[in-house]
Amino acid sequence: MWNTQGAYIQETMDETSYPLKEKWDVQKTNANFLKWMYDKVENIMEFRNKTFVSAVTGVESLETKVKWFDNHDYTIKNFLSNGQEKPEKEFKQKMESNQTLKVQFVVQKAETEHGENLYLIGNLNDWNIKTAYPLETSKVLYPRWLA
Repeated sequence: MWNTQGAYIQETMDETSYPLKEKWDVQKTNANFLKWMYDKVENIMEFRNKTFVSAVTGVESLETKVKWFDNHDYTIKNFLSNGQEKPEKEFKQKMESNQTLKVQFVVQKAETEHGENLYLIGNLNDWNIKTAYPLETSKVLYPRWLA
């Protein structure tokens, strides 16, 4: 059944101008679906807590902080904070304690020409490339850029 679904996805992409068809790993999609089915049979209450690797980017999804069964906050804020109760409180505590805070910048759909680069600047009045932080991409990630 899942192979038929995958074949249908591939056929649809081949017959259209779907922009990600060169990047979409149909075999990975099939494997993800099969894993999801086995996880569901193994434990119906836990399968939603599993992580998967994207068939397009190759990036593994984040593990949720609050298990699906215990998470009753359906707001967009909770979804975007990955179930952390007070992400802004945690941020403030880290800033006040001088701990290093890891920040990731992601630019979606930055369609550039071959050889062009994207940079992150700290000040809109200072467009100096020497002080800018370069963003990176790859054949798998493009058109996503990360810093």
